[in-house]
Amino acid sequence: MTENGFSPGKFLRDSSGRLRLPIIISLAALCIRLTYFFLVLAYNDQAGLGTMFADTTTYLKAADYLFGRSAEGHYDLYMVGAGYPFFLAVFSSVFGNTFWPVLLFQVILSSASCMMIYKIVELLSFHRSIAFVAGMISAISITSISLASSLLTETLFFFLLVLSIFLYFRGLRSERWIIAIAAGLCGGLMILVRSAAVFIPIIFVIFAFLIPAKETPGNRKRTLIKSGIVALIMISIPLMWVARNKVSHDVFTLSGTGMGAARVYLTAEVLFDVSERPSWEFVDYRDSLFSASRADYETGNFKKVQADAYDLVVSTFKQYPFLYFKMFLSNVWENMTAASSLQNSQLPVLDNRLDYFYPLRWGFQSPVMLLLSLIGLAIIVRRNIKKALILFLILIYFGFLSGITFWQGSRIYYPAQVAQAICAAVTLIFLYDLLTHFIKALPAISRLWNK
Repeated sequence: MTENGFSPGKFLRDSSGRLRLPIIISLAALCIRLTYFFLVLAYNDQAGLGTMFADTTTYLKAADYLFGRSAEGHYDLYMVGAGYPFFLAVFSSVFGNTFWPVLLFQVILSSASCMMIYKIVELLSFHRSIAFVAGMISAISITSISLASSLLTETLFFFLLVLSIFLYFRGLRSERWIIAIAAGLCGGLMILVRSAAVFIPIIFVIFAFLIPAKETPGNRKRTLIKSGIVALIMISIPLMWVARNKVSHDVFTLSGTGMGAARVYLTAEVLFDVSERPSWEFVDYRDSLFSASRADYETGNFKKVQADAYDLVVSTFKQYPFLYFKMFLSNVWENMTAASSLQNSQLPVLDNRLDYFYPLRWGFQSPVMLLLSLIGLAIIVRRNIKKALILFLILIYFGFLSGITFWQGSRIYYPAQVAQAICAAVTLIFLYDLLTHFIKALPAISRLWNK
């Protein structure tokens, strides 16, 4: 108790969970991630952190090229875009050639993201218990925990995603335009970090039709106008980088990753399947598709690379449409049910102990979270179909985007956790209530049985 009578404990209790529960989520998430972060630092040196994942090397090269510290990275910057390389380059400019500051900052962002999920659930007018469970699901997610200590885009992207969703729903409820503008700015930065989010502005506009009119000030027209402005801001920020690529490389694209991944993953998968070659030759075959464009990459002829990739993807789809869809849906299922395996690379002690247990070492499929999400979605549909559609759009958006690639583990579908955690929380609360009612009914059932 302070001199003026203020007690932090009493204040939190009097807040009826409005502050207490999100603080618990944030602290739990932070403690878990900090513990994991220090373990990763204990088992890996600077060189190990920078070469642990293939994508990490790409981001670091792009960051050095972006800030003029290296002549290499021209191709890497084109492939991944400016978002995450700029993020890395800022930290290296301030702290030098060390990775722990950026990883520590990602730990903080990841912990804040868990709390933001709680706030999003509140804005969607779900019960506070559902908000708490959803936040805790994200807090203990091994995918989220391991990504926070990885030099990969997902943690920054996820934070900007949940922040833009929170600000968007908050902005629609508020008379203050600054909140909606902030949502657009965060969304634009999010798309710069990962071009896979380029269609999210369309999703946000659809959200405006699904939010009940009574939950937004003014009429429906005002809500739609505000939503449209958010979408325009989100598009305008990455559009500047698109314009840069058009001027520099004569390619109207945000990054080369999308079409490139479609060529060397999904399309390669289809073409290899019809070739009837032995399965162990697939990696060499996939790499050969990339190598075929190496000369163009080295000379900076990215326009030809993009055109060749587009032609191969389209021609393969036209020739084998049913097989293309089959492989695509198979990849979606694989990515939506993939369990995390990043921790095995980050903590060698785990990798050594799992040497003979390949399903855990290299990752495995677990449909548990997906089933919990679908059950929760069905429960929400019975109560409010519009809110169910909001969550479904997020789930299906990131699910379908994951279909062009594979062997990436749970990180590909990780952004959907913002909706998946909510749906899973609804299921868990429903099962808890069901179990509670059953236990209370046991004495009555017992009396009837004895009669």
